[in-house]
Amino acid sequence: VFTGGERRVYLSGEAFFEVAPDAEKPFIVEANDVDVRVLGTRFNVNAYIPDRAIRTTLVSGKVRVSDRSGEESAILAPGQQAVWQEGHFSTRNVDVSAFTAWIDGKFYFEEGATLEEIAEQLQRWYDIDFIFSSGRVKQFVFAGMIKKEYTANEIFSIIEKTTRVKFTVNGRTVVVSELNK
Repeated sequence: VFTGGERRVYLSGEAFFEVAPDAEKPFIVEANDVDVRVLGTRFNVNAYIPDRAIRTTLVSGKVRVSDRSGEESAILAPGQQAVWQEGHFSTRNVDVSAFTAWIDGKFYFEEGATLEEIAEQLQRWYDIDFIFSSGRVKQFVFAGMIKKEYTANEIFSIIEKTTRVKFTVNGRTVVVSELNK
């Protein structure tokens, strides 16, 4: 239940919102240094790693994202994403399914997703830790959609089939190393 003149929520992590229109009570998501203000829409906010970037992805409707001071802002149309990084917004057109697939129980790794970025998602979902044998391995890329119902080992097997890496599991720790040529 929201009281007062606005509907405000505080986010740490990632959430998908479907907001009912109410011009009298704007809906605001506060995620670290960023406010997302909407009237009625569907959007995703990812603020897992605020030191890297806070991403707001609009599925439908219209949102205004701004920094806490109100000096930096961006208005998004459906299919756009605002990225807050190092004190500034950038916007780009995106495939929104890449950022909302988790709602349907899927991991969607866009073309160019590094193993380091993928490991961050798998780490949160499976409560495991990753160690990379080198900085080079972190930058290897993988693309695809994988169901979250798969075990971590099944996902590792899928990635190993298309990427020159090996996952070695020891309890909750996973070592990622490059396969020899």
